[in-house]
Amino acid sequence: MYDDYDYKLTEKRIKFEFIQEDDISIYPWEVGRFINDLNTNYYKFELLNSISTALINDIDPQNIIILNKSLPLHKNYTHLDVIDAKNNGLSFIYEIGAMHSLSPSLEIAELSAALDLFRSFNSRLHGANHQPLSLKKLTALYESIKQNGIHSAPKAMLELVAKKKTKKKELPSFEKSILDFNSKIEGVVNQFKLSKLIDINDTEKNYPKDFPKGLPKKFFNYFEFLFIKLHRPVVLLKEEDQFRVLGRSLVNKSSKRIKGLELIEMPRNSPLRGIFEGGAAVYRTIQEEKRANELHEYEKKDRQLALKERALALEEQKARFLENRSIAAEKMKQEKLKTDALQKLNLELTEISEKSDVTSHEKLGNQYHEMQVKSLLKMVDNQTYSTINSKGFKLLPEKTEIKTIDITV
Repeated sequence: MYDDYDYKLTEKRIKFEFIQEDDISIYPWEVGRFINDLNTNYYKFELLNSISTALINDIDPQNIIILNKSLPLHKNYTHLDVIDAKNNGLSFIYEIGAMHSLSPSLEIAELSAALDLFRSFNSRLHGANHQPLSLKKLTALYESIKQNGIHSAPKAMLELVAKKKTKKKELPSFEKSILDFNSKIEGVVNQFKLSKLIDINDTEKNYPKDFPKGLPKKFFNYFEFLFIKLHRPVVLLKEEDQFRVLGRSLVNKSSKRIKGLELIEMPRNSPLRGIFEGGAAVYRTIQEEKRANELHEYEKKDRQLALKERALALEEQKARFLENRSIAAEKMKQEKLKTDALQKLNLELTEISEKSDVTSHEKLGNQYHEMQVKSLLKMVDNQTYSTINSKGFKLLPEKTEIKTIDITV
């Protein structure tokens, strides 16, 4: 099965440092919020890297799925890797939320509706003081849909309920659940019929005159909406009857592939500093264009200091000249160290970009779903920039270190 970690550089870690430009007091809860937001953006970068790589490897965007609720923080998701729908795997998807594809998929929309039907049946059973159906029964529902089509779902559900031990209690009516399901399926099918009339890549948006207003945005952009809205979105890749969890090492604590973003140190001194370490996805946070600008600034300062040194030679007072020359020489030495560090960093990050998925988005084309991924990257970029700058933090690129780790340990 396709594995996004085949394209990630898991043996590299990037250590970087932030410092406050001004001595602004920050409450402990604000520090916690800063770390949490930075971690969220890192996780989303990792997901977008995986999605980009999947698309350039010809994975159908209809098979890239987001769930409509965030992953809860309080559980240990040791099973998050490959979810097998024929082996009780749908229970995880059922617990998190409804499915929505990057490019709308009728199959995924129907399966999501079937899970809602299961949820509705269980709600009515619970309301009538019956034990709800075990989530293991989702496998039987899935098998029925695969063999007989989506319209077999209500019958399959009634059969599952009929097999329950009811202790002679009267079962509730499921008529409304079935009517709601049939109505939802009819609406989904109609939406997909209408979507066939759209060339979503048509920049002029020449939709039919009678086309429902708002449908294109809601129908084609919902993946993008959920990705930005959710704190920890769950993204899956469907292949036959299995679902691969993308970016799984950041949610599956038993995975030894790679650790997420870690706070190494945040000493309580002034100005406030934060030292972090993360995987190759940190590449995006470092931002190559900012490094290039800083490198340019350091080189410019080198030239300015050299000019000052020559100007000092013209001064009449030798003692003052020697004193100032010594100061200038020390400054030049420090700036040279920074320049050398940045040059080394550029070379190391270039290697990371060539051997990992951090620049996969650059190979995306101009199809609508590809443009959505590019748009999401820009939005997460903006969120990261806002997170870093909201409390006056700036990156110290010359303090960035890249190290190789043994992921087999």
